[in-house]
Amino acid sequence: MIFSIFSCYEKKLTSVTHYSMGTWNDAHTEFIFLRWERDYHRPKGITKFPDGGVPKYVRDEKRICVYSKETGQVKVIAQGRGKPRGLPPSVRFSWKGDMAAYKIWNVDPEENALNPVVVINMKTGKEWEFTGIGERPELSPDGSRVATVRDNSVWIMDADGSNGEIVFESGEPELIFLMWSRPGEMELYIKDFGKFAGCTLDLEKRELKKKGKPYVKFFGNESTQRVLKSE
Repeated sequence: MIFSIFSCYEKKLTSVTHYSMGTWNDAHTEFIFLRWERDYHRPKGITKFPDGGVPKYVRDEKRICVYSKETGQVKVIAQGRGKPRGLPPSVRFSWKGDMAAYKIWNVDPEENALNPVVVINMKTGKEWEFTGIGERPELSPDGSRVATVRDNSVWIMDADGSNGEIVFESGEPELIFLMWSRPGEMELYIKDFGKFAGCTLDLEKRELKKKGKPYVKFFGNESTQRVLKSE
């Protein structure tokens, strides 16, 4: 016997939109973020058991968007690469000069490993996709290099994916965030024996100096919904 889709799912289409956090460009005139749009039919009857069931998706799109402070408009610049899981979607963005980088995070380790770090030339729209190079991408001040946290170490490569190398291995302390403060220096945020601390990494000497506990917000992206409502 052939059953209609609507015998197991509600006829009414449910539409949801979720926003990741994002970041401004250097001039603080444009803001980049991920907008996750989905349309689906909710399960009903026996399909809701045992844990609520799985929705029937008819549209699932991840869009990389840019909000213009000058015009107040949002435009789609690319389709998001990678599969988010968890709400709101967790994405780390970095934007320096003409280049932007991001990675969508997935709570499932195997799926997350397949999510690439993506670098976008914001002038030409050209994209580069790299898998297996790490988490939480951060562009250098001139946008020519990308740093990530890979196997609890700081990994740096050129924006085109070449010349990758490990520049610092933290050992036991867990690397939470990193930010490029100037061409030859990074700020790291680490967790060591349950305590958080800020550190400065000299990239030429490969030396790390602890600075105490930093302000965590400095290392994160901003709320997209707050930006869209307040600007």
